[in-house]
Amino acid sequence: HSIRNPLASIRAAAELILTDDQEGAKESARDIITETDRLTRWTRELLLFSNHPYQSDKIQTADLNAMVQRMQDDLQEIAAKHSVKIVYDLQAELPQVRAFSEPASHVVTSIVANAVEAMPNGGTIVVASRHAQYSDRVQLTIEDTGPGLSKEMLSKALKPFYSTKSGGTGLGLPLAKQIMSRFGGALMITNSDSALIVTLE
Repeated sequence: HSIRNPLASIRAAAELILTDDQEGAKESARDIITETDRLTRWTRELLLFSNHPYQSDKIQTADLNAMVQRMQDDLQEIAAKHSVKIVYDLQAELPQVRAFSEPASHVVTSIVANAVEAMPNGGTIVVASRHAQYSDRVQLTIEDTGPGLSKEMLSKALKPFYSTKSGGTGLGLPLAKQIMSRFGGALMITNSDSALIVTLE
């Protein structure tokens, strides 16, 4: 999602440049630069992360709420395509989390994009942060009002190359789980009565 969406924007911007609208061409060129820079950043950070073993003494700290707030425009752009509403419920004064911001942002973006695709006719996503009870860990839950997953699908959701989407690679959630484990965290998927909940801890 983090690569496909910018590529789509770049293509659309390039098509607009081919028109006679000079002012529109300038705006499209700016969009191409922005999206190319975003792709470069994602690729660099993810390659660096995947090519180096987990070293606990080199993991940075990050403000989880601030990270989510910086992502709101991008997440809203993803949600708006399917008339999905995103609601934020962020608990104040959370402890810092141990994570690199770019890979952690990739995890959140990927999960939100999956939730949006599961609700093609619209719905609601709630992104909530909490200080976990009885521990010093911080949780981020992403809950959607989509159809959820069957028990069989739930048991396979985090396995590589398993996908319920046509053309899906089946690597999105396994990669997200791997990134979280590199931080010493975890990714969990559960069904409630009316929602699918992904918890990052």
